Amino acid sequence: MTEARQRRRRAFPTWARLGSLLLLAAFLLPSPADAKGRERGERVLFTGLVTDASGRPLGDVQVILESARRKFLARKLRRETLDTFRVSTETDPSGAYSITWPWNDYYNHYELLVAVPYRRGNQETLQILARYEITDKAEEGTPVVTSLVVADTTFLNTLRRFLADMDTPDERRTYQRMGKPDKVEQVGPHGEVEAAWWYFEAGRVFRFKAGKLEDEDTFDPVKKFR
Repeated sequence: MTEARQRRRRAFPTWARLGSLLLLAAFLLPSPADAKGRERGERVLFTGLVTDASGRPLGDVQVILESARRKFLARKLRRETLDTFRVSTETDPSGAYSITWPWNDYYNHYELLVAVPYRRGNQETLQILARYEITDKAEEGTPVVTSLVVADTTFLNTLRRFLADMDTPDERRTYQRMGKPDKVEQVGPHGEVEAAWWYFEAGRVFRFKAGKLEDEDTFDPVKKFR
């Protein structure tokens, strides 16, 4: 055996032992949640206000507390989310929210999400408007006071205008079937409005006159750029 090969064989166990020790240390170090010594089941209050970028309160939006278990996976050499648990509430007209969560040290990552529900296709889904990581705050104590700002309210405003204008049986049936359209075109005076609801990915357009469905047409679907 050459001298160079002997040196390589001697070096490999050293690096292997060092890597094992580092991984062991990562697993043995207590998570921040454990280090705080908070009792499991202790009630923690998450509260605050939701506003837009100008400070205007946003009522009737969902606030979701997302608790997650994150763990370092040695085989992938990165942290991954193993489990998540969500609880939600709605803001009042002043934009205030309040969520009470029984502390569980199994979870070590916390986020607050602002969202609005809507129909996409024939299913209910959520549009996430803002997301804030609050792990450090959550571990400090209760209450956890966090102001949540939705920087871009375009989707929310468009959805609310669309839902407010939808007031006929044909429009409601189409919404239940197809969900929120990608684009709405309207022409004509009030009371005689002709509207076209475009669903680009589905390849369909629905045309209404004074809220009554007049025509349904198809075209080649247009996929969005991801």
